[in-house]
Amino acid sequence: MPARVASIQKLDELDNQRRMRGEMPSTNGTFKTTVRPGQMSFVPNPNTQRFVSALNQAAWDFQELTRDSVYLQKALIWSKRSLEYREEGSLMDTYAHILYFLGRRDEAIEWQEKAVKKEKERNSPMITALQESFQKMKNGTLK
Repeated sequence: MPARVASIQKLDELDNQRRMRGEMPSTNGTFKTTVRPGQMSFVPNPNTQRFVSALNQAAWDFQELTRDSVYLQKALIWSKRSLEYREEGSLMDTYAHILYFLGRRDEAIEWQEKAVKKEKERNSPMITALQESFQKMKNGTLK
């Protein structure tokens, strides 16, 4: 059964509310107050991050391991799903690579260009690698 975007985000919202109250999960699955408010730090949206990261990593691994279109189509679905949660350059890069290896070069170039623009806005260290992939896609030399 596929996880819905809203359901994963709702889990994050509930977890964030618990953390703001200083409640942390205990080993038996219940929540107990362990931290005083104002003395805690937490990663926002950990469920979404884990889910998106797992989808993207699986999609990237598939596109590195095979050029079989059946497997690449599955990877494309996972990659597109990750983009439903957030549009980040690394996620767009994965999507573009899979499109490219499926023979959808024009779409791949569009998505890679979006990835480059997104990461330029963030002044990301990924820009150089994304630009190299973009150029290889345009030249038809990406391997």
